[in-house]
Amino acid sequence: MDKMMAGTIGAIGAIAALVVASSLASLDDPAVAQQPAAAPEYAISVRGTASAVVEPDLLRVSFGVESIGDTAHEALRSNSETMTAVMEAMAGAGVREDEIGTANLRIHPNHNYDPETGEVTTTNYGVSNMITVETGKLDLAADIVDSGVEAGIDSVRSVQFTLSDQKRLELQDSMVGEAMLDAEARAEEALRPLGYVVLGIKSATVDPADHSPYGFPESGALAMASADFRSPTPLMASGQTVTSNVHVTFLIGAA
Repeated sequence: MDKMMAGTIGAIGAIAALVVASSLASLDDPAVAQQPAAAPEYAISVRGTASAVVEPDLLRVSFGVESIGDTAHEALRSNSETMTAVMEAMAGAGVREDEIGTANLRIHPNHNYDPETGEVTTTNYGVSNMITVETGKLDLAADIVDSGVEAGIDSVRSVQFTLSDQKRLELQDSMVGEAMLDAEARAEEALRPLGYVVLGIKSATVDPADHSPYGFPESGALAMASADFRSPTPLMASGQTVTSNVHVTFLIGAA
């Protein structure tokens, strides 16, 4: 063994001896040996809820026009003419242009299948155009439906009295504090028989729940029922339930 290798082995041995000696010294040190173990942490997780019923501030009406033509061009032209009349009817009912949007436009061939020959032929073309009206003027619901039917729409997909995103978020944010208090009350109620109390909060998350709009389901029956109206179609808004949820983990201890 050369002198360099012998020196390296000697240095390693010295370091190992020093580490062992330091460890033994720490065990003999009363200040180190008598340090108390960390107390166990106890916690309870609960959900708090706050709800409110408010009046809707948004009307959403979806309806469509179906057109048939021998060619795609003819079907599209017929559909466009009807939709122009519908847009004019919407303006007459008090709906602004920026409150109307195209939800879906579809052009499709209609086929005929001959079971004897297995031949498939194109009989004509169809165009379906769906638009959605969104307005804060809830009292226009009946006028929108009735004037639209008069102008040529053949299906009302839905009529919803709902909340705008801004109002919904404002309401949910305003109820977070109430939901936190509800969570605390639930935790205290659960802990009381056990002789424990809430000491503080370890963590909390806010989980606003979505509201469900009130409206009529997707159906063409509403438009068909309105086609021969003698008075405005009765459509009434209903209160909306808005809910905020929080999930809170409380630190607890003996009472």
